[in-house]
Amino acid sequence: MKIRTILNGGLTVAALSLAPLVAQAAPASEAKAPAATQPATTEAQNKALVREWFRLYEVKEIAAHNAMVHPDAVAIYPEMQYRDPEAKMGADGLRKTLDSDEATFADLRMRIDNMWAIGDTVFVEGYFIGSKLNGALARMAKAQKSYVPYLHRIEVKDGKIKLVHSYYDTALFYQIQLGLEGPTMEKPITPWMMALGAEAAARKAAKQ
Repeated sequence: MKIRTILNGGLTVAALSLAPLVAQAAPASEAKAPAATQPATTEAQNKALVREWFRLYEVKEIAAHNAMVHPDAVAIYPEMQYRDPEAKMGADGLRKTLDSDEATFADLRMRIDNMWAIGDTVFVEGYFIGSKLNGALARMAKAQKSYVPYLHRIEVKDGKIKLVHSYYDTALFYQIQLGLEGPTMEKPITPWMMALGAEAAARKAAKQ
C-alpha cells in the first residue's frame, strides 16, 4: 500500500508590460491595475498535503482520504508487478486499494521519517507499522505485526494526489513478517491476494 511523495510548488512570476509613452500622460485614475494571479502551490504546501494524506490513512478516514485522489491519478505498488513490471492503476483502482486496506489492516500507519519536496513531487521515507489484521489476511497469516521500510514518490496536482509510486520489500512484509505464502513464477498471484480480491468483490456487491 501506490510509496514516496514530492509536491510541485513554484514561484508566481508576474508579467509586466511597458505602455507606450503617450500612456504616461493619462490621468492616474485611468491606469489599469495588473490582473490578479493565483499563487502556485508551494513545496511546503505540498508537503503539508501529503502529511494530511498519510494522517487520514492512519485514522482510517478513508472517505476523506479518497476525496484527495485526483481524477487522473495513477498508482503503482510492488504487488502489482508480480505479473507485469509495468502494471499501474488509475484513480478508481487506488480508491479500491485504500478501501481494502481499511478492511484488512486495522491499525496500519506510515511513519514519516524524512520528506523532501521538489516542485510538485514529494518523496517520503519511513516505515509501515501495524499490529492487527482483519478478514482473510488475519485468518491466513501466521503473525500480525508489520515493521517495513518504504519510500514513496508522490506527485500533487490541483491540490490532490496525482501519482503514488511506492517502493517496499513485499517479501519482508508478507512472507517474512506475516508468514504468508509468496509468489512464484508459476503462481505470481498468491492465495492471500485472491482471498483479498474475493473479499473486495463481496463488499462491492453488498453496497449495491
